[in-house]
Amino acid sequence: MKANRFTREDSAIELPINLVVLLVIALAAMAAILAILGGRPAIPPSLTATVTSASSTGGSVEGAVVRVNQYGANSFTLSVSVTDAKGGPVNKATCLTGGLGASASGTTGATGVASLQGSLTLPGGQDDGKLSLLCTASGFKEFDDKSAITVRKV
Repeated sequence: MKANRFTREDSAIELPINLVVLLVIALAAMAAILAILGGRPAIPPSLTATVTSASSTGGSVEGAVVRVNQYGANSFTLSVSVTDAKGGPVNKATCLTGGLGASASGTTGATGVASLQGSLTLPGGQDDGKLSLLCTASGFKEFDDKSAITVRKV
């Protein structure tokens, strides 16, 4: 009689079917919630920063290379152009440069250009070095180049 009891038991198959139905409903609910929330988080667009011009006292400038006098010291002014991924200017981006005792900052205007002024000194016995350039703007991934500007002694 015991063998007949298991073959006549119809409720034993209901448990796996109920679990499958519950899983399908849970996946549909999760998909609906993700669609309402916008799916995946948005990745902020990137910034691009380029040194467009530079001037230097006591030396000369070639592109992003600042040449300093024989004592390794001078003042400089950099113009930095900040653009978005489509090449458009980014307004109100903050740009910072640092290294070799230099520290300068500036904010872009409607044209996407910032002016940074500072002074630097190459350490004794050193003929060249690098300045970093960091640019940030609200809604964008920051631009960070640790060797954006080269400094060379003449």
